[in-house]
Amino acid sequence: MKQAIKLILYYLGYQLLFSAMVTGLQFLSQLTQQQATTYLSPTQLGWVLLLSSAAMIIHLIRFRYIRLRETFRPVHPVRLLVSIGCIFGGMLVCNSLNTLIKLPDWLENDFIGLSHSVTGVLGISLLAPLLEELLFRGAIIRSLNKGSGYSMKKSILLSALFFGIIHLNPAQVPFAFFMGIIFGWVCWKTGSLIPAILGHVFNNSLAVVELAYLGSEGLLGDADSLSSSLLLVFIALTGLTLMFACGKVLQLNYFTYKDNKNDNN
Repeated sequence: MKQAIKLILYYLGYQLLFSAMVTGLQFLSQLTQQQATTYLSPTQLGWVLLLSSAAMIIHLIRFRYIRLRETFRPVHPVRLLVSIGCIFGGMLVCNSLNTLIKLPDWLENDFIGLSHSVTGVLGISLLAPLLEELLFRGAIIRSLNKGSGYSMKKSILLSALFFGIIHLNPAQVPFAFFMGIIFGWVCWKTGSLIPAILGHVFNNSLAVVELAYLGSEGLLGDADSLSSSLLLVFIALTGLTLMFACGKVLQLNYFTYKDNKNDNN
């Protein structure tokens, strides 16, 4: 548990470090102007995201918190496709409930700005998902399971809880926790982080496209009428069905490479 908390503190520390560096560089460049501001533009926020994510990834590899051969263990194409189906089902559930419940979104404007910035798009769609899977489903689950002696199920739940809390934004916390469980479970059943990384990249990329072209409405629109609400409930139930159906398939040892069979028990 101590190592997991330490890794999260490193994760936050890198974000604060590069945020301070970018803010400082901006302040120095504006010294000659009459009014200097410490407000970061979407492009600058994107650089903070890119640099802090890259630094944390290097940290995890350099100090061997993750083992690349285990992390990127090959997954049979059929199991990979089923894994993505399970993750997509979870996405449908989360997006539908998010539209129905409408929790406060403290970072909505920041995310919309990032979705129109090259650095923001790269950070949200690629580097952040890669880092979060390496950190939460890789290093943290491993430290909880093998270091602290927790069962795999408890390790996945704790990692998902950390993953949810770390987002801090009310509109993201419960759904990040839910998706964290799915990502962790898929990694456990496939013995690899590849499906979770691809699924996470797909999830974030879709969110960026929604924000860039549809704003806060998203692909599912608003639950502004009974028919809209019923449609969202139907989509959520469809997502749950897809998620559990794919999950059942993943529990089987079909379409599994020999080296990975022991990781699915």
